[in-house]
Amino acid sequence: MKQTPIHVVVARLKRLPLRLQIEHLRALISLERPYSVRRNELESLLRGKVTKQLRKECAA
Repeated sequence: MKQTPIHVVVARLKRLPLRLQIEHLRALISLERPYSVRRNELESLLRGKVTKQLRKECAA
């Protein structure tokens, strides 16, 4: 099975609310092999989303 490029995944996730973006990223990460480049890219994206959510919660 061919994997969807990361930039396409990011574009699709932008349509979702932040909470769902985080949940979907966690699910995608769990499907990847440990220490793979793709997993590392997804984890990096997840870190940014979680930080954004924390800033949003602290501001409220």
